[in-house]
Amino acid sequence: MGLTKEERETIVNFNEADGTAELYTASPVIYRRMTKRGFKGIEIDKNSWRFEILKKEVRLPVKRKQ
Repeated sequence: MGLTKEERETIVNFNEADGTAELYTASPVIYRRMTKRGFKGIEIDKNSWRFEILKKEVRLPVKRKQ
């Protein structure tokens, strides 16, 4: 049985001291996007993965001026 939409979360964690960020996802869609872009994930269990990526690869949305 698969996960519910609420359980298919994605968390990005980084701090100012390290040059890397950790991305945890239980979303198959995000997992496929990451692997298509060449990132190698570590499978935590059959429904979740962890990626370690460079912080510069993380893009935060910017609100556009109106």
